[in-house]
Amino acid sequence: MRHASGKKALRQSLARRVQNNAVRNRVRTLTANVLRDIAAKNADAAKAGFKEAQSAWQRAAQRGIVTANAASRKISRLSARLASLATSK
Repeated sequence: MRHASGKKALRQSLARRVQNNAVRNRVRTLTANVLRDIAAKNADAAKAGFKEAQSAWQRAAQRGIVTANAASRKISRLSARLASLATSK
């Protein structure tokens, strides 16, 4: 690459990719933890985890790491599963 601006753009995009992947991994991990708690019928842990996962999805959407619709869909589906846990008792 000949141009300094091109080299800088490459450095920036790589740094952003690393950061964005870290956020995506965190959101997926939090979601998996909530689903694990729901499967184990651990309502208190699931509620606490859901709150954290919901916040993480919304922050990721706000920063443009995931689309707003995807975040909304994931939150909605998690919420529905959490509600079904409460009604299954």
